[in-house]
Amino acid sequence: MLLTLETNRLILLPWKVEYAKYMLAFASSERIINSAGGWNLIDSEKKAKDKIGSFIRREADEWAIALKADTFPQIIGSIGMSKVAFKNLNLCFDFGYLLAEEYWG
Repeated sequence: MLLTLETNRLILLPWKVEYAKYMLAFASSERIINSAGGWNLIDSEKKAKDKIGSFIRREADEWAIALKADTFPQIIGSIGMSKVAFKNLNLCFDFGYLLAEEYWG
């Protein structure tokens, strides 16, 4: 089970199917998807639910990136990691993220 990680400004939350509309908001942008590897365009809430369901079934190390807010945290992206083989290193991870375009900078 993934932990919730928290900083002064952000919360990294394990993805839940209920967050599909938030994923759709940032992952439906071709510009965002084209800047990331391993993602396809999410152009419907069903595709967002399927993607999140895949994270949950695989127990993927993938979190929703959320800004802290007064009510529910505002989800603005996704961050994940996976173990990869690299040369002779025993422990090597690949990190990737997607971020809503208005938070690029």
